[in-house]
Amino acid sequence: LVAFTLSRRYLDYQNAIESEARDTLELSRGLSQSVEKLLQARVAVLEVLALSRPLRDGDLDGFRAQAEAVIAAQFAGSNILLLRPDGQQVLNTLRPKGAALPIRLEMGTIRQVLATGQPAVSNVFKGLVTGRYVVSIDVPVRRADGSIAYILSTNPEVSAFADVLRRQRIPPSWVASIFDRQGANVARTHQPERFIGQKAGPALLARMQAEPEGTLISNSRDGLELVTGFSRADRFGWTVAMGVP
Repeated sequence: LVAFTLSRRYLDYQNAIESEARDTLELSRGLSQSVEKLLQARVAVLEVLALSRPLRDGDLDGFRAQAEAVIAAQFAGSNILLLRPDGQQVLNTLRPKGAALPIRLEMGTIRQVLATGQPAVSNVFKGLVTGRYVVSIDVPVRRADGSIAYILSTNPEVSAFADVLRRQRIPPSWVASIFDRQGANVARTHQPERFIGQKAGPALLARMQAEPEGTLISNSRDGLELVTGFSRADRFGWTVAMGVP
């Protein structure tokens, strides 16, 4: 009877683990799609702004007014930048007109836009102007002949992605994270100020780099043992992971 009881409890435990794994995987899939939609929505706004008549006519003052209106209406807390293909900023709504502007050091997405002619989303990095963790969303600005004259960009802060997690009303004991293509934390429900920009735990990082989605038991960066489901969105390659203690 004791052996039967222990065996039954073990099987119940295993079933509970499998059930939690399925649930976290489903939630991760849904959240990854929400993150993808957020990124795509910002790309779409930038693509429309890239067709601005003042921008095509070289009227940077008129274009700045349009860019600031877009920020006020849709990109609160972000900025909009116009960059040359070499990374030199021409306009940055966080800096006053006429201020000296830096050259972007993170050139990966600019090279990608120039090579493909398509929008690109960066991994998380520290912005030169703000000193805070941001993401770069870049789209091409084309001349009349189709060549790329500028890169139009916005740098949403990671709080924009944390809002996606907060809206899900995730139980307080669960841990949810959004990771960029390198497996670095973009947003996190637990101690984000400590872990943003840091890589996922070794076991989860290895699985995320090897598979588009899956489940596992792993230890989080803050020492919690979790049943974790993860799912990677196709277009921009970001992953959402959901862990249950």
